[in-house]
Amino acid sequence: MAGTQNASLEPLKLNGSDSPGLSTPVQGPNTAPASSASFATMQDQKPPLSTRMSRSASANKLSQKAKESGSKPKHRSYDPDADLRPDIETCRQSLELFLASRMGESEALLRDGDPKLERLYIASGYGLIQSVKAFMSFEDKDLTTALDLSKSGSALANKHRKSLSITSRVTGLVTGSTSSVAFFKSMTPTQRHAELVYGECLAQKAILGIVYSGDWLQFIKEAINMRSCIGLYRSMFAYLEAIDAEAEAARSETESSGTSTPYYTSGASTPNKQAQGSASASVDIKASKSSKSSHAHSELPDEDFRSGVYLGMGVIHLILSLLPGRVLPILELFGYKGDRATALRLLERVGGWGVVKEKVAALGKTEKMHTGDIIEPGVSKENEGLRRPLCDMVLLMFHLVFSTITYNGIDVPFASQALAYNAARFPRGIFFLFGQGRLALFKGDPLGAIDFYMTGMEVVGGKDALRGLEGVGLPRPERHSKTTNGVDETDDALSDPGSDESEFKSLQGLALWELAIARTALWDIRGSVGCWRRLREEAGWSKSVYAYGLAVGLYEIGDEGADGAKIADVQLEVVDEQLKLDEKKVVPSGGAEEVKKSEAEEAITVMESVPGLLKRIAGKSIPFEKFVTRRAKKFKAQGNRLCLPALELAYAHLALPRTPRKVLVEKMLPTVDAALEILRTFEGHEEQYCGVGKAGKAKAAEVAKARSTAASGEASSQHTEKREEAPSISEKGKEAVSTNGYWDDYCLAQFLRGVCLRYIAYPDSFVIVTDENPLPKAAAQAKEAFEFVLAHGTNIVYDHHIVYWTHYELGKLEARNGDKDEARKHIELVLSGKVLEVNWNGRKGKYSLENALNVRANAAIEGLEQDQLL
Repeated sequence: MAGTQNASLEPLKLNGSDSPGLSTPVQGPNTAPASSASFATMQDQKPPLSTRMSRSASANKLSQKAKESGSKPKHRSYDPDADLRPDIETCRQSLELFLASRMGESEALLRDGDPKLERLYIASGYGLIQSVKAFMSFEDKDLTTALDLSKSGSALANKHRKSLSITSRVTGLVTGSTSSVAFFKSMTPTQRHAELVYGECLAQKAILGIVYSGDWLQFIKEAINMRSCIGLYRSMFAYLEAIDAEAEAARSETESSGTSTPYYTSGASTPNKQAQGSASASVDIKASKSSKSSHAHSELPDEDFRSGVYLGMGVIHLILSLLPGRVLPILELFGYKGDRATALRLLERVGGWGVVKEKVAALGKTEKMHTGDIIEPGVSKENEGLRRPLCDMVLLMFHLVFSTITYNGIDVPFASQALAYNAARFPRGIFFLFGQGRLALFKGDPLGAIDFYMTGMEVVGGKDALRGLEGVGLPRPERHSKTTNGVDETDDALSDPGSDESEFKSLQGLALWELAIARTALWDIRGSVGCWRRLREEAGWSKSVYAYGLAVGLYEIGDEGADGAKIADVQLEVVDEQLKLDEKKVVPSGGAEEVKKSEAEEAITVMESVPGLLKRIAGKSIPFEKFVTRRAKKFKAQGNRLCLPALELAYAHLALPRTPRKVLVEKMLPTVDAALEILRTFEGHEEQYCGVGKAGKAKAAEVAKARSTAASGEASSQHTEKREEAPSISEKGKEAVSTNGYWDDYCLAQFLRGVCLRYIAYPDSFVIVTDENPLPKAAAQAKEAFEFVLAHGTNIVYDHHIVYWTHYELGKLEARNGDKDEARKHIELVLSGKVLEVNWNGRKGKYSLENALNVRANAAIEGLEQDQLL
């Protein structure tokens, strides 16, 4: 960058050869090294979008040059100090290949560069890739391989660390950390990086160990390792803060004395400037060679080290800040406290995102969500630390994924800017394609999300990626060829992976999960069935949830589904960029009735398998798996039926807030109203209720006919006499009503009606609304539906969770109505732990998804305090 680098510098060489596409200037004695914070001059030299787009092909050029050379890298004896920088650059190149969806080439680059896995950074990078692979597949063999590599990686890093005295080791057992600021100052760069890599391997091994073992003993063991990891990161962060404070003091002293600057030392971050959103992240320090300043140790930390420390500390603070309030006091006793503002500031500092946040904050709401301009961050690609893309990914995950469980710190407009920057840099990057899909869902555009997810699937899976999805549900939007400044931006070019990534095809599971939710948000049940089926066959994360999703989809469009024929015959199309609901008849070969019957039979078979697919992590069942298992058992106990299971699952997966208003009005709400019409028919005849499906409709017709006959003259008189002679419902039908689930289904249907009406009246705060509300009284009708549930909650036999979720949704509705006191009352009732409008004698233990609801209720209280739209 102009004014900061020597033009005569030669590129750094890796293993005796130039690093293709990743030349790094060598610092001269009078040259200020580029750091993640001295970017005052950089802001006026932002590269144009076309330049950044052309950089996206760099990963392809890297692998192409390697292939053309026709020779493998020559290996020589390993020198930890001399090979530190070349190995870091190799990992940087591998990371870029990985994020560009060239996973196989990324893995091969590290494997070929260090076959013996003896190099600090290359061995840890290779282990990280295997860990990603293991988490995607969830197969035992992959988890075992990744766990072994993390153990060997931590042992290798430990060999590179500076040895400790016995006193320091004993102190570390008490404090959780064995390193002081002075100790870090005495280290060589290799030893400091070894401390960082050791901490990363400890965290990696702990997480893998908990997932793989699934028992409490392993959880406790790995928790101790995590304590050591946290202590190590805190020591490294304290070291950075100490030298930054010294650097700031030195700068202030030399500026006041007016002395000249014979040379510059490495930049140091200025925490208070970053807290104010400054784009500057480093300080140039005027110093003399003879200076006795305490920061003149072996060598000041580079940006690769800084980015790793900020990443680790940022993630630690973020995780601790997300824990439930009742857990935090216990952790604080041991000195662990999470600060979300600090977490976000540290993660943003690595990329210089402060200037972007300032500019986004100055925009209006409409501009924030619609702007297509990319605001350049303060840190360029050439000056970033190794872990900067990982910091960006954590930020995107927080703003676009964790926003479902918290409001504090969420900034979706900023996330859209960070996502746009990284998507332009890695246009084929599957993780950023998924991010764009999630952002489209946030804006209430499931169709746009579907295109991003399907593109991501093609990137890692090739032509076979869409197997089982084509011809089902929505057609893909037509792609168009386009060229900008000579750079080919044709969408079809993104779908050619260019190499076999078969070992990473499990990444498609991420897309299939999101695709199932997006299609459900469009009430494309057949389309979601294709996704759940693929997940059940290929993915290993949560087989019970995948099986349940498939079963309820098949059930909904089969014989017993509420309004099943109508759902099965609906096909959504995009015409003139507007969502139209075209009720075309889709008749498969063999006849629609025959297919529906086979789907209903398959639904029963798949539903029976759900309870046997439960997993345990740290000795505990996954809450959502327990929920679907309870639903599957209820399905069997009630004679193979449930009430509106697909819509209930859509609510649990947060699909309803992302659903276009037109779909809510014309598809989802009529489906609920059809079920409620059947349920109302059985009022006074609850013991005869047998569901809202095909059998329920037939029985409801009989009950309605009998009621009509009883209303006539003579028939009415005869009926009255019979009723007087017959036992009352409380005596005769008490057992029947308690087992047929009438009130459970009635309250569930009313609850789902209230939720649909709530989002018709008040779309989610991030949704871009382009139409007017066709139901002006939707908010009042939603409140009536919720109040019905609370009035009849004591009649619920099994599904007590409906009452608690109703209080939560009613509280959010009251907040949007402007009554914050009433909103707080309902939400605090959820958090109180009190017995609400339920039959306590029939409830055993926790209600379904209790912890998930408490997390969301806590977030809603946060939102109320910060005047957020709930």
